[in-house]
Amino acid sequence: MLLPFLALVGQISGAPSPVQAWITEGWVCPTRPMHTDSVRLAASGCARTPRAEIDPQGRELWFLARVTIDSTADLRRAPLGVAIGAVAASEVFWNGTRIGSNGVPGGSRTAEQPGAMDTMLYLPSDRINTGSNELLVHMSGFYNRLRLTTPVHYILVEEYGKSYREAAPYYVPAIMMAGALLVALAYFGGAWLFGTRDTQALWVVLMAATALVQLVAELWRVMWPLPYHWHAWRLLAIEVTATGFSLALVAYVTGRYAPRWRTRALWCTLLVPLITSQVPGYDLWTLLTLSLPITLALILVLPAAGRRDEGARGIAAAFVFFLVLAVIDTSGFLDRGFYLGTAALAIVLLRHQWRVGLATQARELEAQRRVGQLEAQLLRRRFAPHWLLNTLNALTEWIEADPPTAVRLIEALGEEYHMVVEMSGKPLVPLGDEIALCKKHLEVMSLRVDRAFHLECFDVDTQLHVPPGIVQTLIENAFSHGRYVTGATFVLRMSPYGGGSQLELTTPAPEDGAQATTVRHHGEGLEYVHAQLRQAFGDTAALVDGRTATGGWRTQLRLRAPS
Repeated sequence: MLLPFLALVGQISGAPSPVQAWITEGWVCPTRPMHTDSVRLAASGCARTPRAEIDPQGRELWFLARVTIDSTADLRRAPLGVAIGAVAASEVFWNGTRIGSNGVPGGSRTAEQPGAMDTMLYLPSDRINTGSNELLVHMSGFYNRLRLTTPVHYILVEEYGKSYREAAPYYVPAIMMAGALLVALAYFGGAWLFGTRDTQALWVVLMAATALVQLVAELWRVMWPLPYHWHAWRLLAIEVTATGFSLALVAYVTGRYAPRWRTRALWCTLLVPLITSQVPGYDLWTLLTLSLPITLALILVLPAAGRRDEGARGIAAAFVFFLVLAVIDTSGFLDRGFYLGTAALAIVLLRHQWRVGLATQARELEAQRRVGQLEAQLLRRRFAPHWLLNTLNALTEWIEADPPTAVRLIEALGEEYHMVVEMSGKPLVPLGDEIALCKKHLEVMSLRVDRAFHLECFDVDTQLHVPPGIVQTLIENAFSHGRYVTGATFVLRMSPYGGGSQLELTTPAPEDGAQATTVRHHGEGLEYVHAQLRQAFGDTAALVDGRTATGGWRTQLRLRAPS
């Protein structure tokens, strides 16, 4: 992926290099050639070979080429060097004189010492002839484990050090865009770790993380010495991160705008790198691995953009920007265009998330206000004059008939209100505390009407945290909707449900039949429970109720697993 950069060096600097001679073909020989004329070279087993077809992988070879140096070149002002980018150790001879090596090429793995993927060797000016010069490169690549289609990327003669000096401007756009990716990684990573564990935020984190890893892998070859036998693994890492980016991107888009297509879209995305793996070159393979899933994601988001769904148009525009960059700068897309497109997408997602955050904050404030309002209404109902009057009347009767029972009623009533005060204002309380409040309320009701009311619990986790008062409110609803002449037993069960927990409260059928015609979905009590569940667990929680076969009422509270 250094070739696009080298080809653009002159454009970046604003002036062409005094000398930039690309070696496009030459003679490949199994041993060091003793002659330079084509007839003798062919007779000695050498073959005229384009540079792109030179293959030192798993063997030793010698490459001979002619280089023409213009007589107008000022070699004192701009000394020259031989630049080689190849999956091989190399040794360079100029006009018969050895000028240096990159590693030590040899006839076997034992004899070879691997060098760097890219190297530039200084070319002494007194060894350079005006006009034709002989370049001989000794190569071997026994350490490369993954075979490449084009193991020799370039051989050229140019101003010494020029490519390395001007590498930074070429990659500046990609490096600058890394800032946007880091912001997205930190923001959405924090939202996932310390927020509601929203899966959509996790997909954005994976997109940013894989893009950053891919950027590091891209820059490694330019910014730091890269041993040639690590180059193929670096290319494979880029392909893997590109696949991960594509999967995360498609998962995000389908999760937000096309959930029905998620499974099929992800399978298609996963198959893209497998189907395109036979194309020539890792660069084209990676380009297809990115551009085809982005095209698929664009197709999936377009209907949502047409409906003006929140954020859909911005994301669609970012995908179009991606694809335009891939078309107009195909050779440099993986070096620059991909990161410009990814940064644009990150900015769109951050803007959308900011707007969603404001809307969510407004909804939470409204939910808290509504919960507080409902809680105040329920407390007023508990202290309603008729309820207190009935309780005081019962207490008066017990004082006259059975003072010890009156004392127990006073104590139970005080303990219940003490529990209510302790739990009020808390967003979540242990289920054990909620059960204790329910049992205390049933004890008060038992003493007040002289009938036995009980709560039986099965398989409950007393450490599970739930919104306060949700079970007690359901029990109070049962007393509001029917009379229990001979007492009653309420049953609370807990079971796993959808990765979380489910609480199921069964209330017996009232003995006066009042519940048979009562619709229970719209009272303050159930509205309070609904609001508490939504505030504590979001849309993942639900309340489902209905009649039992015996005429009682079953209410299921489906809770998300605690984070």
